[in-house]
Amino acid sequence: MLLVQRGQAPAKGQWTLPGGAIDLGESPESALKREVKEECQLDITVGQLVTIVNKIIRDEQKQIRYHYLILDYLACCRPGKLWRKSSPQPGSDVMDARWVAIETLGEYDFTEGLPEVIAKAVTLRDR
Repeated sequence: MLLVQRGQAPAKGQWTLPGGAIDLGESPESALKREVKEECQLDITVGQLVTIVNKIIRDEQKQIRYHYLILDYLACCRPGKLWRKSSPQPGSDVMDARWVAIETLGEYDFTEGLPEVIAKAVTLRDR
């Protein structure tokens, strides 16, 4: 599993899946490819949509601070390229990027809801 450690708010320092904002006129799949390249220096092939997450983060006064609509996809490194030979290198707005064994996820401080997204992704991958 490719994870990144966020370098900016919200959730600075926490681990999550790579990704980011969609540029005007850009498809979600193109945005994901671009963001993974910027954040991890990896080229990917985007696969099936895993889930859509509607996330609202409120401040201390209960006002909406952030509102995200997150599309999580299965993806893999370029066809024919073994992941073990593709070392992610942190770039742009992440502090770290690495391949993480699913069995070791408990060792990471990850963003809320990530285990459920990963469980769905594993189920889809194994079908």
